Amino acid sequence: MSDSKKPDFLIQIAENDVITSSFLNDKLFINDDSVNYEILRIGKSKYQMIFNNKAYDLLVLNKSKESYELIINGKLIKVSVKDKIAQLLESLGMNTSVEELVNLVVAPMPGSILALMVDIGSEINEGEPILILEAMKMENVIKSPRSGIVKSVDAEINQSVEKGQPLISFE
Repeated sequence: MSDSKKPDFLIQIAENDVITSSFLNDKLFINDDSVNYEILRIGKSKYQMIFNNKAYDLLVLNKSKESYELIINGKLIKVSVKDKIAQLLESLGMNTSVEELVNLVVAPMPGSILALMVDIGSEINEGEPILILEAMKMENVIKSPRSGIVKSVDAEINQSVEKGQPLISFE
């Protein structure tokens, strides 16, 4: 792997234990060393992993976009993973995830509020409808950009709103 190539993933197992991994020409490099590996799925969240000619039993307990809880050969391991985009955002000083950045829903266009599907304190999931905005005689369902709890509702039914006007904020 060339020194100028950014790793595909940064894997952090402990506070000071960071591993770089990259794929180049169908080969896996861990900390710049080429490794042999094979992963076989043997159940819903169970895998058999062959890594440098050693076998490991792997069970995925929990996974999210940037973290995993695994049991490898009976040992619980918590791992955080940063892909190229997360690495770039961090290098630009923007190491907050997109979900954390979106705390406010604004009107995407001028229109009139036809319906509100949330109240202050409502628990909402990403992608759920939160309001209907009528614009140019079309009903536009506005969906939540993130999961969270509604902090404020700054719009009312039949209210006219301008593009960019705050409508709903999250805690």
